[in-house]
Amino acid sequence: MPPVRVLLVSHRYPPANTAGTEVYTASVAARLVAAGVEVEVFCAEKDVGEKDRSLRVREHEGVRVHEFVNNLHLTDLRETWALPEAEHAFGTVLDEFQPEVVHFNHLMYLSLGCIEEARSRGAAIVYTLHDLWLSCPRWGQRLGWDGDLCREVDLARCGECMAHTKFAQTSMEERISGWLVRLKESTGLDLAEAARRARRLLAERDESEASTPEQSAALTEEVRARDEEVRASSRGVDRFLSPSRFVADELVRWGLEAERVEHLGTGLAEGEVPARVPRGDKVRVRFLGSLIPSKGAHVLVEAWSRLSPELRARAELVLFGPPGHDAAYTASLERAVQDAGARWGGLLDRDEVPRELAQTDLVCLPSLWFENLPLVVLEARAAGVPLLVSDLGGLSEAVGEDAGGWRFPAGDPGALAEKLEELLLDPAALEAMEVPPAPGADAHFERLLEVYREVQSDREATA
Repeated sequence: MPPVRVLLVSHRYPPANTAGTEVYTASVAARLVAAGVEVEVFCAEKDVGEKDRSLRVREHEGVRVHEFVNNLHLTDLRETWALPEAEHAFGTVLDEFQPEVVHFNHLMYLSLGCIEEARSRGAAIVYTLHDLWLSCPRWGQRLGWDGDLCREVDLARCGECMAHTKFAQTSMEERISGWLVRLKESTGLDLAEAARRARRLLAERDESEASTPEQSAALTEEVRARDEEVRASSRGVDRFLSPSRFVADELVRWGLEAERVEHLGTGLAEGEVPARVPRGDKVRVRFLGSLIPSKGAHVLVEAWSRLSPELRARAELVLFGPPGHDAAYTASLERAVQDAGARWGGLLDRDEVPRELAQTDLVCLPSLWFENLPLVVLEARAAGVPLLVSDLGGLSEAVGEDAGGWRFPAGDPGALAEKLEELLLDPAALEAMEVPPAPGADAHFERLLEVYREVQSDREATA
């Protein structure tokens, strides 16, 4: 029998947040509801119009969602992984809902102590590894402030990296947030969205211009403390799941016990797949993903600009995705897109993605970090579209010349341009590429329920 009550935990949640981790968490919630399991969600949300570190409740698609408001009014780096107010809010939800299983999907913007809060109440604990956050304090990407990949975890480099990274709001942003809260409380007027738009238009840099050796040394000590506390907290997890073998292997190499880590690939729910729209005069190349530096859209645009005008006339490049929080990067990318003869497609709703892929000949994912298993890979496979991806992490694992596409050296616009030229000169190779079908979600969910039962049984046996 499946558990009666499951609490899902994520750093963000739909409908406002629809990246891979959030979409996956919502899909698990829907499956649990369909299976007759009581399910609730605990997540963080940034809302400068709400009191910082408050707890509020809403409902999404029939599921109760508890949101911990974290506006990043942090006093030091430690509060990026250890936040007592988040732990207290989480404990309140645990006491009210009393879940038998807690399934963590991310703890960014929350707190490592949430694991101990769940464990102290006797809940069985599952943790899906959507990225390398356990080993990397900079958003789990193992991509440094300088754009270099961290193939090994070097805590001294981590300290230097965090000295260059903006991980908290500025004092001015905090004052504006406080003013917005007081305005809303006294008048009911909510200007938070207008403030967010103004923030993006200012094109502020998210990274500090410089750091001193003293700052780096101090932050290195904090990062060392984080590393020790993450390892200690991880021992409270009954089972880790990883959508890719790469992330599982990397975190075992970092320090997780291999016997508690299981590779469990994700899948797509069955749905109607639109009929393919035959290619016309132009080869249709698409980028689908967040418009942030680590996703590498600028690498693709640079590669596109290197193609001859005659070749670009035989193809079209359209970029779809939400802008990130780095307004300077977005502004620079907009100019480069225009100069390269590409165009913007805007933000696609999730139900619009299959229709767009049905009229796509090639999806390009030029990521610069160690991706896990991006949802768009599964969506492209379901649509029968070949992929051209960076040779990093889970992308290398999911895409190969005998399995749905091609790879190129990450961050190399010249190599990407060469591959694009080859494919545009011989578009028949796109039709000839055999694209394996996407795995279905049913098998994944059946195994997930089995994992819930296993960890619950083990926890009861040792109680």
